[in-house]
Amino acid sequence: MNAADRSSHARRRLAAPPFEFPDDVLRIAGELKAAGFQAWVAGGAVRDLLLRRPVADWDLATDARPETVQRLFGRVVATGMAHGTVTLVRGNAHYEVTTFRTGRQGRYSDSVEQDLAHRDFTINAMACDPVGHRLVDPCGGAADLRRGLVRAVGSADERFADDPLRIMRAVRFAAVFRFRLERETRESIPRHLEAFRGVAPERVREELFRLLLAPRPSAGLELLRRTGLMAEVLPELLEGWRKKQNHYHRYTIYRHIMVCVDASPPDLDLRLAALLHDVAKPRVRKKVDGIFRFHDHERASADLAREILGRLRCSRSRTDRVCHLIRQHMFHYQPGWKDAAVRRLVRRVGLEHLDDLFALRRADVAAHGIPGDDLERLEELGARIQLLVREAPPMGLGDLQVNGRDVMRVTGVDEGAEVGRMLERLLEEALEDPETNRRELQLERLVSWSRRGRQPARAGEERG
Repeated sequence: MNAADRSSHARRRLAAPPFEFPDDVLRIAGELKAAGFQAWVAGGAVRDLLLRRPVADWDLATDARPETVQRLFGRVVATGMAHGTVTLVRGNAHYEVTTFRTGRQGRYSDSVEQDLAHRDFTINAMACDPVGHRLVDPCGGAADLRRGLVRAVGSADERFADDPLRIMRAVRFAAVFRFRLERETRESIPRHLEAFRGVAPERVREELFRLLLAPRPSAGLELLRRTGLMAEVLPELLEGWRKKQNHYHRYTIYRHIMVCVDASPPDLDLRLAALLHDVAKPRVRKKVDGIFRFHDHERASADLAREILGRLRCSRSRTDRVCHLIRQHMFHYQPGWKDAAVRRLVRRVGLEHLDDLFALRRADVAAHGIPGDDLERLEELGARIQLLVREAPPMGLGDLQVNGRDVMRVTGVDEGAEVGRMLERLLEEALEDPETNRRELQLERLVSWSRRGRQPARAGEERG
């Protein structure tokens, strides 16, 4: 063990059996044992127990065949039986019971040690008897937990050949647990990139999402870059590598994005927005009078982010929310803004998105790495918005005192785009001066436009 490992070892004191298990787990294990079968809590649950982390999934391993497990227990979900897994339903909780295997595509086995020998990483290749409290650790997983090491079980090439997604899982585990990748495991990753290209986008997406929720996502993203995985998953980010910005930024485009992601709250949509908020900057970068400019990069980044999220098969709602935040993230508040300008910002962004946008903007400003008063101005703007919102000004067409039927009745125009344009103009006037949001005044404006026989004036033009 080298000096780094000894230092890491000193920082990690693992819990030891006996562990506490949910009553459902104890009952399931007890019923399996009473029927003459083995019952082990295996994989990530044991890892998390040793690390004193909350256990998300309680998975059990047994020598009982899936059909036997299905027969022994009542309410089951049998969709995973082809892979040896039966899901037991206990109230609102689900517990997976999987038959020992000799490998991912291998035959059933009667040995828990043989099953563990074909798992992905040593820290996931441990099992504990929840009744007898005996820990089985044939691959040295507990020692690697103490050292803070992600190491493939046996041959890394064999483990990654079993499932190429494991090369990204290795990076994800390193990021989430703040562990290091063992050298042979790390060096094996580039050899499996071609096979990784055949992994379903949905599986890649879930690994990326988990990585982004790590305490410091940039550590995992950097591992993606250094191992060649970023070129497969997020090649667009590499376009910003070593690309300088201007005097408003201390860091390159790529480094700025990494710092911004780390500075963002651990909310998945916010982390995605931070990751992609400047993704198109390299494509719009132009030097004007000796200074790099990035005109309209927020629109270009939102459009490119939509392509990326589509490639990852993200939901429409998630994609829309993330791209909206990216498109709106560039606003430069000045104390001289009129209340109308603040109301227009709230109208454009939407009240439901303001908190997220401010969180993204704070992270973006912090990632500039240049001292300034932008954060103070942002807080001042937030305070002004709170005051204005308390006054309940009109923020949408539904807040107007007239509706489309009123427009058609007063002006005689048919239902269609012209009705919408008139309502939008009334809303613009109400944003400028909320006192105009009175029914009699708005009806007078409609009568005036009707008599003149022309469209209402646009913002900035003379108003009647």
